[in-house]
Amino acid sequence: TAQNPITFTSTSSWSGIVFQSGSSGEIAYANINNATYGIQCDGALPSIHNNTISGNAIGLYINNLGSMYWGPHIYSNVIESNTYYGVYLYNSSLYIESNTIRNNGYDGIYCDWYSAPVLSYNTVTGNQYTGLVCRFFSPAYLGAGPGWNRITGNNQGVIADYESHTWLYYNSVFANTGYEITAAYNSFVSARSNWWGAYPPDNGEFLATSGGSIDYGNALSWDPTGGGQQNMIGGK
Repeated sequence: TAQNPITFTSTSSWSGIVFQSGSSGEIAYANINNATYGIQCDGALPSIHNNTISGNAIGLYINNLGSMYWGPHIYSNVIESNTYYGVYLYNSSLYIESNTIRNNGYDGIYCDWYSAPVLSYNTVTGNQYTGLVCRFFSPAYLGAGPGWNRITGNNQGVIADYESHTWLYYNSVFANTGYEITAAYNSFVSARSNWWGAYPPDNGEFLATSGGSIDYGNALSWDPTGGGQQNMIGGK
């Protein structure tokens, strides 16, 4: 319970909690740390909510799930300070909602090989490389309806490459050190109606390269996740 959480850890490295194909269950109100994968799901998707997943090599690893769009199953977790990735998806598509994913050594969320998550109400911040990476035919949907995700304070905001056509609608993507959005290798990013930290957004915050393209039209003059209006453009 929230008042009585359970801690899963080890004085030396351990493999972590594993859900194998065909299994189900629930992990809630736990602290999970010092594992290779805090939670590993191989073709299975338990309910994972209200946990703190920190200090692992990878916080949450979901592999060969396919598409499971009823949910959300992953919500209200703090996934932080893992050595590599906060959340790593491989061939897995699902709802990820209302999590704080921060201060991980590589990327906050990494979507690989036909992974197409729906992301809503998440805060992704302070990750050493990129807030969200979509790679190898992996679209992400930050707004099946409004997204309300907040991606800020990372080295890069969102990267889509290798034909990963990604959608953002009603999110806040701002104050990342490098580009807010990068589209490469024939990826298209539809990023209309978002807040970019200034109004109108600075064209220099977006990079389309190697056949990639970005539509960041109809920018918002206000932050849908909280904050005030901006009337003047901010420099990089």
